[in-house]
Amino acid sequence: MRYAIKLAISLVKSPLGLAGLALTDSLPKLIANVRSIFRNEIDKMMTPYEKSNPDFFNGYFAARVIVNRAATHAAPKPATPAPPKP
Repeated sequence: MRYAIKLAISLVKSPLGLAGLALTDSLPKLIANVRSIFRNEIDKMMTPYEKSNPDFFNGYFAARVIVNRAATHAAPKPATPAPPKP
């Protein structure tokens, strides 16, 4: 939580703010940054709930699972050409 607040304050104080962040970094780099924040900050804040509230703890990590829906769809079948007429 402290990291998120510090990040928000630094972005507000930055001359470019969030727009500067989006303009200067590529999307994969931004995604990697967000994943890093989750792993290194937010996920670690969940540790106290593992024993005190296991349903909440398990629900949080279940919600963190990324489902790649595009990979679950079957590829379209190629059209079969009509047989030649004799």
